[in-house]
Amino acid sequence: MYCFDNESFRYLAAIKEVKFTQNEEQNFAESWKRSVDESLRLIEYLVKRQPHIVEDTLSLNNSRNTVLLLSKPFAEIERLIQKNIILIKEKQEEINNSSKTIEELKGKLYASQLDFETRKLDYPRTVCTNISCIELLQVNDDIDLIDYVKHCCKNCYVRFTKYDEINNKMLFFCSAIKLIGGKCKVCGCHWDKHMHVTYEIMYKYNDIIDENVELQISEKKSDQENKRAVIVVHQNRIDQLQKEREKIKEISLKFTQFSRQNAIAAYNDAYVDYLDLCIKEEKIKRNANSRHYDERILRGLEATKEDYLKQVEVIKQEIENNDSSITPNEIADLEKQLYDLPINGPKLKKLKYEAERSEADALRYTENHFKPPVSSKTNFMSNQFAKFFGKGW
Repeated sequence: MYCFDNESFRYLAAIKEVKFTQNEEQNFAESWKRSVDESLRLIEYLVKRQPHIVEDTLSLNNSRNTVLLLSKPFAEIERLIQKNIILIKEKQEEINNSSKTIEELKGKLYASQLDFETRKLDYPRTVCTNISCIELLQVNDDIDLIDYVKHCCKNCYVRFTKYDEINNKMLFFCSAIKLIGGKCKVCGCHWDKHMHVTYEIMYKYNDIIDENVELQISEKKSDQENKRAVIVVHQNRIDQLQKEREKIKEISLKFTQFSRQNAIAAYNDAYVDYLDLCIKEEKIKRNANSRHYDERILRGLEATKEDYLKQVEVIKQEIENNDSSITPNEIADLEKQLYDLPINGPKLKKLKYEAERSEADALRYTENHFKPPVSSKTNFMSNQFAKFFGKGW
């Protein structure tokens, strides 16, 4: 076992804002020396180990990253599917209850569907998700979009943080967050209410032109028969959306199993965090416009979370009993299955691509390479590394 004291790190993080006594600084110095000794002991152990297949580690890390990047898209698509099913059902009711002829209804037979576009931000930013720091925007006469208007850190390049992830502990070290107390200097909310984002999702409504609707209309049929035929076409799309929803839920659980079985530290379920955020947003919409808000969306999200958590308990038990495991190759295959979904596959792929691109762009601003000066060859640390590896810097 190798123990690394974090007191020296805390000293470096707080030195600009906190004045320490000489005794405290001495304690920090001793902490640093202990960490150095442990580091050297660890390296001495590592250089004696047999090499392993690096490709396996890279494959594992890539799979972990895929799982994490798809956590937010899973939650967004879950909400999108529920909303679109409701829109189709409303169109079915409208057609069924209409006294107009099928000819008079032409042009109004297609169901609107909620879609989105992604917009990459010029810079990563830290936003506050607290209810006091957001605004409601209207989309097509409905309150549909939560706008995170409080940009607490507009150009945020805090190191080691995960992008587009809620409740990320590394945001504690964002320049907008006070080290003492953990509250934001801009909005006053706690750091765990903040989120580091690299892209935005802009929602819009589209009329889905389904050729099957026109094909079902026949002059030989009565208006009621034609209406029923159109309603059946819409029902087919609902069934397809439900089928895709179940497939996404099934794969998200397998992703969770993979993450848990390969977790090095305590596992934080990003999918649940995003579901919680979606649920919170829907409650805000309901409270702002209770007369027109559709409770089915909120109830659906809450039911999804409840069912997911029950399944996670089963997964935990399976992992403890070593009943099953998922490999990186299986994750790659599951990801392909997601993108092959006819309706929501392209949307998931678009969100994953945007997350990857934004993360890569942000990394260019945060990654620095350090090359020690020539004089460091006489440094204590360099001498120790030379001893282990047979050469200096």
